[in-house]
Amino acid sequence: LIPTSKERDVLHSVFPESKNWELEIVGFGMVESAIQTARLVSHDHGTRFILAGLAGTYEESTEIGKAYEFSSVVQYGIGVGSGTEFRGAQEMGFSQVDIPSAIRLATFDANDERLERVLLTTALCSENESDRDNRVARYPNASAEDMESYSVASACFLAGVSLHVVRGISNSVGDRQHANWQIEKAMCSVGELINNVLEREKA
Repeated sequence: LIPTSKERDVLHSVFPESKNWELEIVGFGMVESAIQTARLVSHDHGTRFILAGLAGTYEESTEIGKAYEFSSVVQYGIGVGSGTEFRGAQEMGFSQVDIPSAIRLATFDANDERLERVLLTTALCSENESDRDNRVARYPNASAEDMESYSVASACFLAGVSLHVVRGISNSVGDRQHANWQIEKAMCSVGELINNVLEREKA
């Protein structure tokens, strides 16, 4: 599952479709990606899914240009207010029906206890350092930020299918200067990570 055609085109060059795998675009942002994923899982497109795309990093240990697997995902942006005034659904006394606030993801190496990497899905990406700092203060364990993973994970969770999330780090969160971004390198890293895992599984 891939959010956009631009990400798919780069990924396809290093991870082509085969008789065992299909590459499907699920769309940009929280709403479209949830709808498209729900459609795919309801039409029996498989029992194992990998969401592959780009993300921004909150921390130096999650390096730009490299790809990482994530162990859980949470969301930011469904609630009221903005910035330091933002209050999430749970703080308002609401909760999602049958969907946990933090969704555990499948991991390629379930025995690797070092893999505890949290991804924060947002309705709006961070525009600047102030946005970034507000989110880090609220979710200090988050390693990176994207716009689809929680939505895709919700659809998979409700359908009872396995979801892995692999994100290539294209930029630092809050940096909107695209000249600093490493989109192609990050997506190539995603393809290489997935290829390496699948080759190990064949061995």
